[in-house]
Amino acid sequence: MGLNKFGKGDWKSISRHYVVPKTSTQMVSHVQKYFSRHSSKTLIDRRHPNTNDIQTVTFNSRRTTTTTTTTTTTKIDQVVDGTIQTIKIILISEITTGGCIEAETSSSCGYYSDLYKPMTVLKIYEISIYPLPNVVEWVIPEYIMYDEVRPPKFKRPPGRPKKKPRSKSTRELLGLKGKHTCSTCGVAGHNRCSCRNRPQEV
Repeated sequence: MGLNKFGKGDWKSISRHYVVPKTSTQMVSHVQKYFSRHSSKTLIDRRHPNTNDIQTVTFNSRRTTTTTTTTTTTKIDQVVDGTIQTIKIILISEITTGGCIEAETSSSCGYYSDLYKPMTVLKIYEISIYPLPNVVEWVIPEYIMYDEVRPPKFKRPPGRPKKKPRSKSTRELLGLKGKHTCSTCGVAGHNRCSCRNRPQEV
């Protein structure tokens, strides 16, 4: 196997997969091992198209071949005339390639149930949906129509407000101060611990 030309990026991948050689003989065998491994990997990773997933769809006398992933369907039970009918819906999002549904030439209404159509949704919510009329038809009372709305007179400045001294109460303004009295005898000037008028125990 002859040596091919390779650049700086190839040298990085070579040294990443193998031990860096020291002699010229090891260098040649080193490069040969890299290219043989690289060629075998490309043969293994070579992919072939799967013919099992190819399907032909006929729509409006036009045939289109599409490839789909795993077939995904959902079943919905619907009550019609007192009997339960099962509807099988194919998920269109599974179609990966092909153009069986085009907005310009065809309609996609035949691919899903009537439960998902806009008219069905409107019938379900027609009781609770009240569309607004035109602006000209609005009935606005006079006290709202002629009410003049203005911006506030002042705007609060940014930042924290300044500190203000605490306003004094009426008791402090009149100079009325409470007196501490003894809880035992009720006389002012001392407390219960230093009370000398304590009643004697018999």
